[in-house]
Order: sequence, then structure tokens, then C-alpha cells
Amino acid sequence: PSQNHLRPARKKQKKNKAKDDGSASKSPKKPRTSPDTNTPESALINAISERYAREREKLDRLPNGLFETIVDETKKDFAMEDFDLSVANIRKRVVWKFIHRPVDGENSELTKRKEVIEEVFRRFSRAKESNGGKLPPGTLDNLVEMVKFEYG
Repeated sequence: PSQNHLRPARKKQKKNKAKDDGSASKSPKKPRTSPDTNTPESALINAISERYAREREKLDRLPNGLFETIVDETKKDFAMEDFDLSVANIRKRVVWKFIHRPVDGENSELTKRKEVIEEVFRRFSRAKESNGGKLPPGTLDNLVEMVKFEYG
């Protein structure tokens, strides 16, 4: 039978943490720099990102092998078949650009959802104020349904 439960708990040793001023680090901190956007590499990544975005608008998910095809075709268009960045690294950069792309303004689904949520909140706040802070059961459900109906 194990008697580990009878042993006193070990105290955790504190690790030596580097000072915030950087004096304890071995090398000086380098300031972050943004990547140069005027290189052939960035032009290739931008072109792949545009093609990827067009395909993602058509399809929710890309079929297997389509991304690699997009990369190969774009490399051929730019005469950069010998570009040494792996497809996995290209995919990371392209997907990051896709996720952080600017939204299309009023036509985007995200903007519509935000407007609906804000309108529900406005109406709920007004209803609460007019009823002394208490609302009858089902009021929020009715507000949500009305706003959904109005916004389509």
C-alpha cells in the first residue's frame, strides 16, 4: 500500500524570473518590426490570399488539395515556382489575412447581426425603464422576434 498521502506536501520552488528591465537577459531585446510589404514574397502571399478569399466565398470549406492548387497556380503566375516557403507556412499567413480582412460594410452578415443585437438591447432597455425595472415573462422573447422580423 502506498503511503504517499502521509508525506508532507513539497513546497514549490520559485523559478528565477528575469527582471522587467531586461538586465537579466542574455541578449538585448529587439524592437518588433512589421514585414516589408514591397517584396515579391508579400505580393505572392497577397495574391494567394485573394484567390483563397474568392474560393471561401463560394465554398464554406475548401476541398482537400484545393489550397495547394491555388498556391501552385499563383506561384506559376508570378514565376516563383522555386519559392522556398512551405505550404503550411503559406497557409498560416493566408488564413490569418483571411480572418483579419476588413468587413464589407453594411452588407456583411456580421454587421447585420450586430445591428440586430444592438436594437434588441435598446428596446429591452426602454421597456425596462418604462416598466419600473421589471418586465413580464416572455417580453424579451417577443422583442427578439419583432426585431428579427423587422431586420429580416
